Amino acid sequence: MTAPATHPTLPAHATSDGQASTCAFRGLFVVRVTGRSTRDNHRELADRMRAHAAAHGGPVACVVVMAIPGSTPPDEPARREILAALAALGPQLRAMAWVVEGRGPLQIAARTFLRGVARLVPVAGPSKVTGDLRAAIAWALATAEPAATESDAAAACAALLA
Repeated sequence: MTAPATHPTLPAHATSDGQASTCAFRGLFVVRVTGRSTRDNHRELADRMRAHAAAHGGPVACVVVMAIPGSTPPDEPARREILAALAALGPQLRAMAWVVEGRGPLQIAARTFLRGVARLVPVAGPSKVTGDLRAAIAWALATAEPAATESDAAAACAALLA
């Protein structure tokens, strides 16, 4: 399967406050959170995700990468914004992955916490919490696009991690 010419990889784009960035490849939407999570930056991220999903038209998957230490959990208004954005995608959102890279105690605690949070997120398909970004991208692509091959996953990793 090849990437449709009308849906190229979107380059990394920082939020207006610089606390997060996004990039996309076919049906994958990747968010990297590096700072304080606020309602405003989550609204901006949600708008980008909805726009990408609408442009893609097919099933989508989201991968959220959190820098620990560095990023902080969202406050209550931001959490509501996140859940509303994900719910608005409805059955188009086929997979959701959270990535907390690293093996230290803070990273392990964050992944444990996120496994509980993952059960509350309205996703039409499965959710995954991991410490391996490449594995999360490959899993999300394969979940959103069952016909995706290993070379598709390698292309997604190359494009998104460039």
